Amino acid sequence: MTVEYDPRAVGTGALAAAISELGYDAKAPSLRQSKKSALKPLSRLSVPADAPQFFIDAIKRARAAQRPMIIDFWAEWCAACLRFKRETLEHPEAAGVLNAIELIYVDLDKYPALGEAYGVVAIPDVFLIDSSGRIVDRMQKFVPPKAFVTRVRKALGQSLTHDTGDG
Repeated sequence: MTVEYDPRAVGTGALAAAISELGYDAKAPSLRQSKKSALKPLSRLSVPADAPQFFIDAIKRARAAQRPMIIDFWAEWCAACLRFKRETLEHPEAAGVLNAIELIYVDLDKYPALGEAYGVVAIPDVFLIDSSGRIVDRMQKFVPPKAFVTRVRKALGQSLTHDTGDG
């Protein structure tokens, strides 16, 4: 994503606030950062051979229906995870986009190997996967409802082929 702005008219604090409101982290990369240290682009979702059956079944359902997926890695003891579920995923505004998506919850206390397979090191860790199986976004902290819906629509907009309930 590219953001254009006039630095004479908008301070970096205001820009950072606007970026954060959309649910993204606002960080300025170091000018000395090498190309090798840049983040790798997200890739296609692959299912580990030892994945639990509920996970395999959910992936199969989504692929058969050509629906996008959200995989939410969480744990019962994680306050940010519970807040994300309660305040964001159960929010009426989010329901409009979630009804067109296969939502998969993975409790890392029960399935730690699945988290390891996807490189989950902290939670919440939420993957947005388009209908072709490509991981298109990843949220690694609490994201409020409005920012969540904005990011889901941006990342999965073309994949949301079912009625989203918003008109």
